[in-house]
Amino acid sequence: MSTKSRDGRSGTRGAASPELVAGSSGAGWSGAGSPGLGSSGIDSPGAGSGGAGSDTTAVCFEGPSGTSDERAVHLLRTLRPGPVLPMASVAEVCYTVDHTPGLVGIVPVETSVDGLVTTMFDRLMFGTERVLVREEVVLVERIGGFCLGDPSEIDTVLSHPDIIKLCRGYIVDHQLTVEHTVSTAAACERVVNQRSLNWMALAPLRVGEAAGLVKLDESVSDVPDIRTRYFAIGQEVAAATGADRSCLLVIPPEDRAGTLSVIAECFGEPGVNLLGIMSRPLGKGATHHAFYLTCEGHALDGSLQGAFERLLNAHMVVKLLGSYPAWPGEEVTAPFQAGSSTTAGAGKGEAANALRNPPVASASTGIS
Repeated sequence: MSTKSRDGRSGTRGAASPELVAGSSGAGWSGAGSPGLGSSGIDSPGAGSGGAGSDTTAVCFEGPSGTSDERAVHLLRTLRPGPVLPMASVAEVCYTVDHTPGLVGIVPVETSVDGLVTTMFDRLMFGTERVLVREEVVLVERIGGFCLGDPSEIDTVLSHPDIIKLCRGYIVDHQLTVEHTVSTAAACERVVNQRSLNWMALAPLRVGEAAGLVKLDESVSDVPDIRTRYFAIGQEVAAATGADRSCLLVIPPEDRAGTLSVIAECFGEPGVNLLGIMSRPLGKGATHHAFYLTCEGHALDGSLQGAFERLLNAHMVVKLLGSYPAWPGEEVTAPFQAGSSTTAGAGKGEAANALRNPPVASASTGIS
């Protein structure tokens, strides 16, 4: 599992301002006509973007080897991974894909623990010129405790810092000392190589079992499992499958009441289901916003083309960011139960009353 900050050492290398990326207000859709299409289809491992006659595709990820990012590579369905290339940062992955036709990168965009990785979405919107999302996958992993055999002697746990944070309850309850490693695979390797009976590695079940260690406990994490959504990025979108999603950048000419309603109508009128909207402030005053949108459908579908035209006619800047087959497996979900007593239902109860009369701090405690 790797949920650390994704803002790598490359900084804004290759980044452009929103104006350079998307043009001025009323500019044409950057993907107008025919976006680059990958030739591969679902479960067609003989096809890929690795060049004519190639049946594998090089895939890069943020290293080191043995992390969840590398394990996510093997969930890809629209291509057969060839060389798997670890890189220093997600920024390096994006920059390299942006400048290397035929290369695919895999980057994390959401976790069930920390939510959306907004720095990654900013890179897709403003930090690259040719990068397009061509696939999504969701990696689901459960964390276990692994040792050499005798649990009575365990006094120290080893793991990646992000995993340590997720297992804080177990560590405190058992009064264990903590040592950090660069990955969960590295934690297992240290336990094996050092032959220390006092150590326990915290790692995804498949990682600990592959290392040949004894599984001590499957319930060491504070959450049942860890889910991470990844985008596969390249310089082409995937071919349409009939069960697709698309993402795009939309910048309205100005911020005003009703802007989101206008955007929603542009999708609703041609019958496109809008799945998500995320806003990002532009400029120093944060008085102008860009919107990252996710919707059902492929960029070349007639209904989605109709939505694009409506957005352009409303004088909005539009940039296609990707089209990809929808992930058929488990989704990334919040690690909390929905429908609690603090959630308003049909306008009744305590939660509904809190909507109408929320507790308000006295003026004396406010900003002077």
